[in-house]
Amino acid sequence: WQQVGSRQQLLSLLANEDSLQACLASILTRQLQRFRQQVYLFPEALYELERLRTLQVVTAWLHSAETLRADFAVDTIEKRQTLHLGGLALNLTVDRVDRLADGSRGIGGYKTGNKTTSVWLGQRPEEPQLPLYALLDAVQPQGIYFGIVRPDKIQWQGLQAKETPFSDAQLKTVNPPAEGWSGQVAAWQQTLTAIAEEYRAGVASVTPINTSVCQHCHLDPVCRIKELGDVGD
Repeated sequence: WQQVGSRQQLLSLLANEDSLQACLASILTRQLQRFRQQVYLFPEALYELERLRTLQVVTAWLHSAETLRADFAVDTIEKRQTLHLGGLALNLTVDRVDRLADGSRGIGGYKTGNKTTSVWLGQRPEEPQLPLYALLDAVQPQGIYFGIVRPDKIQWQGLQAKETPFSDAQLKTVNPPAEGWSGQVAAWQQTLTAIAEEYRAGVASVTPINTSVCQHCHLDPVCRIKELGDVGD
């Protein structure tokens, strides 16, 4: 997106397969060098397989997901900002902010797991990163989105204001919240502030969101939550 800053520029790039593959190959070469320093794979051929897999997934994503959207321009990438919430100063790196067709802003990110927007909801959101971004006044977003980028699934998930243009195809996975966008942002402000205040006060009660969390906890030998009947054997 540093080279291709808008949907229209992307469409032009996608129209020339040689230029697209050259652009992606250059990016992947740089990233694979970093990957080699972080992850050891044996045999050596696994690195090439990883490169080919990533190239195929990203190519499919650009063709299938980004082109289905209404016009947009990428405003900022990995912008660092500070959010003051509940007495905490949170240093955030906003993955991507798009300027949408109506001039509003949308905040996006990517996932390789199979998630839905339900991870943003409730009194204790499971993944609060993007909802936190929605509270950054300087950005004033009208929607938050993540793209599921997988070999077996390419899809946008998001919550946005009812009138916000995002997808020409009106994807079912990008919808207004039940209480409206303003109501949802207000709810995030309340719930995330409460969590920040608890953290700052040192509250550390054993209250997992769901029982699957306990399966990966290293404190199982000293925890008594099972004796309370909250987690099955």
